[in-house]
Amino acid sequence: MPRLSSDELTSPVEPSERTGHAELPEGPGRAAPRGRRRRWALVLAVLVVGAGGGWLLAPRSPDTTGGTGAARATFGEVMRTDVQARTDLPGGLAYVADRTVSNRLAGSEGGATLTGLAAQGTIIRRGERLFSVDGSPVVLLLGPTPAWRTLAVGVVGPDVRQLERNLKALGYGGFTVDDTFTSGTSSAVQRWQRDVGAGDDGVVDLGEVVFLPSAVRIDRHVLTPGDAVSSGAQVLAVGPAAPVVTVDLEPTQLSLVSVGDRVIVRLANGKETPGTVVSVGQEGTAPEEQQPSETETVPATVSLKRPSDAVGLAGSSATVSVVTDTREDVLAVPVTAFLAVTGGYVVQVDRAGRIQAVRVTPGLFDGIKGLVEIRATGLEPGDRVVVAEAGA
Repeated sequence: MPRLSSDELTSPVEPSERTGHAELPEGPGRAAPRGRRRRWALVLAVLVVGAGGGWLLAPRSPDTTGGTGAARATFGEVMRTDVQARTDLPGGLAYVADRTVSNRLAGSEGGATLTGLAAQGTIIRRGERLFSVDGSPVVLLLGPTPAWRTLAVGVVGPDVRQLERNLKALGYGGFTVDDTFTSGTSSAVQRWQRDVGAGDDGVVDLGEVVFLPSAVRIDRHVLTPGDAVSSGAQVLAVGPAAPVVTVDLEPTQLSLVSVGDRVIVRLANGKETPGTVVSVGQEGTAPEEQQPSETETVPATVSLKRPSDAVGLAGSSATVSVVTDTREDVLAVPVTAFLAVTGGYVVQVDRAGRIQAVRVTPGLFDGIKGLVEIRATGLEPGDRVVVAEAGA
């Protein structure tokens, strides 16, 4: 929203047939009906049809009951910008479990016992213990590639680089971060193993670490300490460290969102915060299996760019505002600049201290910016337009 200032003005008259602009009579005695400038009586309704968006202005008509004296006004500016129409989707903010963590360690003679679990609700970060098998810790490291083999001196591959990046991030050195597991890597692994309470043999056995893309929250325990645990058995259900917003999409709303879309989330405390659509439908389901019936809904998940905005709000409602239409590089004015006249709308422009009403055609409404696209002759970016009277 542009910086606003105040100045003297008088009310407009209807646009003239000669110019298309409403021109005020000259002289210091021009009358201004007192009720005419009540711009905050402007009411907006946002109408969305399918993937498109539109808006409807239903303002009051100018008051013609009379009154005298000039009023002090607040001004905004005509600007050239992008505007976006949006539609709101109701949802909820909550912690979710989106994956399970399995044991890959094999016990002696094939048997093993679960001896420890991270507490439910705990956030587990890089280098921290998820669970223990036969007293040996299973530690979270970060990376996109799942652990799939034992890593030892001589092994080459991107999974080695991923391991070395984690060792470096945890403060262990003496090696070059590359695709080769060297004696230097082994020495660093030994130091790390001693610190976490694992056997310090310098070899990372399959199952000794779990690679996940990011820190996780322990959502629930699948097993209980003391349970027998075989290789491949599910141990924990985990999810993102921060709560996410889940929206149930009707079949007609599926075209509104796609993975990667940037959205605005309105939280229960009234705060607006940016988010990103991270999933639509159930992960791992084939596209043809995700086609809903006329009554089924499809879940969409939105992650928050600033999770700190949602502290203490898990379990509350949230609204996801998605873009349905965009206009780029168009003229726009604050929505409160519109004034209803016979046959349409005008905005009132400051012409060197003289107020002139210019007829405009409204376009797309941007509810986030509070701007409306306009089509008009004789308006340029930077022109000052009346947006409200003082006290209105």
